[in-house]
Amino acid sequence: MHLLVLSLALSICWVTKLAAQDQKFVPGQALAKFVAGSTGDAAVTRAAQAVPPDLGALATVVNDLESGVGLPLLATQVSSGNWFIVSLDLDRLAERTVRQLRDRDNVTAASASAREGDIAGGAPAPLRFAVNFAKDSPEHKALLEANAIGSDEPLVAVLSALRNDLDLPLERVAAGAGELVLQVDLEATTLRLVERLQALPEIEAAQPNYILGAIG
Repeated sequence: MHLLVLSLALSICWVTKLAAQDQKFVPGQALAKFVAGSTGDAAVTRAAQAVPPDLGALATVVNDLESGVGLPLLATQVSSGNWFIVSLDLDRLAERTVRQLRDRDNVTAASASAREGDIAGGAPAPLRFAVNFAKDSPEHKALLEANAIGSDEPLVAVLSALRNDLDLPLERVAAGAGELVLQVDLEATTLRLVERLQALPEIEAAQPNYILGAIG
């Protein structure tokens, strides 16, 4: 009997975990809650008392969260139970990434593609970067080889270095002669944001901003 109960409990836990993994969420947004009685919790309470909510009251605590997670953030909404929504500040993230790319050895030019605003379902438009490398550099040679054989295999080391140094999940989406076009995986970045929020002592709970009823 005990084995049956344990088996049933494990099955329910497994099904719940699978459902959570399949549930869709808004890329770039996280739902979080400060520890009760903390400075952040008090700031959320003050923000929620205003009509409309005074998101400016969260500026200081959100700046502190930025330092903790290493990503630029914006407070975008407060909810019942003192939950609040933070979003990735994609404009500042783009500016920071361009600066980091331009500071790299062998990079001759780097720019962010213009974003046209949110797309269907509230998801932000893709965040892309065009990077040019100096001729005869290892990166330039790897890019030319990748273009010639139609495979990203020669770029594995280049992409790995960029991901590690910029601390972003980047994917190659296009390439021209000597130009590498990268896109930030916003879903992966969102999950990274949630994990880092959960690790902060001032945060009681954090999760992606799930889309209700959207599973699979």
